[in-house]
Amino acid sequence: MIPLIPPQGYCDERTFVTERDRIFLRNWIFACSTHELANHEDYRCVDIGGISVVLQNFDGEIRAFNNVCTHRFARLQPGQCGNREMKCPYHGWIFNGEGLPYAIPRKPLIAEITPETLCNYRLSRWHVRMLGPLIFIKKENYGEELPEDDFEQQLGDFAAPIAELATACGEIVENTEYRLKANWKLVVENTLEGYHVDCVHPNTIKKLGMAGLTKSTKGADSVVEAEEEHDPARQKGSYFTFSGQNSSVFSSLNPAVSERMDRTYKFLAQRPRKIDGYRHYYIFPAFVIASTRGESFSLQRILPIDAETTQLTSYLFATNGLDDLSKMDLALKKQFYNSAADFVRDIFAEDAGICEQVQLSVGFAHGTGVLSDEEQRICSFHEAYAAAMTDFRPTQTHHQPQ
Repeated sequence: MIPLIPPQGYCDERTFVTERDRIFLRNWIFACSTHELANHEDYRCVDIGGISVVLQNFDGEIRAFNNVCTHRFARLQPGQCGNREMKCPYHGWIFNGEGLPYAIPRKPLIAEITPETLCNYRLSRWHVRMLGPLIFIKKENYGEELPEDDFEQQLGDFAAPIAELATACGEIVENTEYRLKANWKLVVENTLEGYHVDCVHPNTIKKLGMAGLTKSTKGADSVVEAEEEHDPARQKGSYFTFSGQNSSVFSSLNPAVSERMDRTYKFLAQRPRKIDGYRHYYIFPAFVIASTRGESFSLQRILPIDAETTQLTSYLFATNGLDDLSKMDLALKKQFYNSAADFVRDIFAEDAGICEQVQLSVGFAHGTGVLSDEEQRICSFHEAYAAAMTDFRPTQTHHQPQ
C-alpha cells in the first residue's frame, strides 16, 4: 500500500489552512465532557485550527459560539475554562444562550443597534450534540439545513458501539493537554497502527500481550463487535473494521493478564460494558475512543494549531456502575485508576517523542513511503483525507445575520 499524503503535506502552512476549512469546519469535533460544564456559566474554550470556540452552560443548556465579540472583536472568554457570564472584557457587552447581546453599556449612543437590527450582532454559532458525557460541536453555516442524523452519519456503523462506550464512562480520572511539535496527521497516523509498539512501547503497551494482526480483516459492510462473536480463533488475534471515513481495531489480550486483573480487582466485575480485549475506534478527523476490557475509557482529541504543531487533549474516564464498594474495594479502585493514569501518561510521552522526531525529518523525505498490512488503517485515513480535501464547499467562518 502506497501512502496518499506526500511528505511535504505534513509541513506546508497553505495545506494547513485548507485542512481547517475543508475538514475541521465541516465535521463534528469532540469538544469536552459534560463534567467540565456542570454548572450555570461554566465555560470551556477549544481551539480548532486557530479559531477559538467557547462552550458554555446557560441554565443547563450547553451552547457553543465563536469566541469573539461582534462589537470590536475581543475574545469573550479570555481563559481556557472557568465560570463567568459571557461578558466581553473590552466594552462589557453581555451575550445570552442564543448568542445575542442582551446588555450593552450606553446602548442609546450606538445608532445602528435597534430591536430590528439586534440579530445582526448575534455570535457565530456551532451545533452541539451529546453522546453520554461527551460533547461534540460542528460549525453552523448560515442558511445550511443540517440533517437530523448528521452526527450519526459521521460515526457510521460505529455509532451504536461508540454510544455504548460513551454511556459507560463515569468520572474523569485525568484530563491532560499535550502540545506536540508535530503535524496533526502524524499524530493521527501514530494512533492508527500497532506496528511501532515493540520499538516505542516495550515497557507499556507491549506488556499487555496484545495479539498481532490476523490476515483476515473485515470491511465496512460487516462491522461486528468482537466481544459479541463466538469464534475463538478470531478472538486470539487482532483485526480491523472500517466504516466510511472511520476505522477500529480489536485486539485480544494475553489470557494471563486478564485472569490476573479479574483476581486482583474483583470490584470491576460490576462494570456495565465488558470487552474481551482492547477496542480502539477512530472517527475522522480528530476523535479517538478506546477501552481495555471496559474497565476504563481513553479519549483523545487531535487538533491542529498550525502546520507543525498539534494540541492533543487526553481524557481518561473510569467506568460507571461501581456502586456501594467496601473500603478495601474503594482503596483498590483508587490504586487501579491512579495506575491507569500513569500508564496513559507514559504512553503519550513515548508517542509524543517519536512523532516529534518524525516531524523533524519528514520535510526532507525522499519518495512517498510504504504501508504494511498492519498500517491498513492509515491507508483508510489517507483515503478519507484525500476525499475531504478534494470535495471543497466554501465555509463561512465570519458572522452572518440570522
